[in-house]
Amino acid sequence: MAQSFEEQHQAILRDIESGIVELYEKNPDMTDHNVDKAMTALIRTYDADIKGKRKPNVKLTTLEKLIFQRLINTCEFWMQKQEDSLPPYTKDAVLLCLKRIYKSINSWTRKHGMRGYLDFVKAFVNGS
Repeated sequence: MAQSFEEQHQAILRDIESGIVELYEKNPDMTDHNVDKAMTALIRTYDADIKGKRKPNVKLTTLEKLIFQRLINTCEFWMQKQEDSLPPYTKDAVLLCLKRIYKSINSWTRKHGMRGYLDFVKAFVNGS
């Protein structure tokens, strides 16, 4: 039986979301919108890089820059990962993972408000 996207990329998805949760726990005023803006900026940056285009100029708040940097650090780690006998992730694969999380952010925010995603992912990360 074929693995779902989430099963196939469980480790990197969990790593990215754990970093988001860690920042949320340190910044309780953080909202889904902050994560959405940082995620959008990184997706646009990686997409431009893959297409050989100029990186977008994105305006982020101090908190959003912190989220953006955490996301980049995690993604760069996975693109350089040499352990566990797994090949490192390509930028294209990382981009697909970021887009999957972005979709989740929007879904949970629509269903449960301005911290819907953050509260869901915090319970998920801390509960498992």
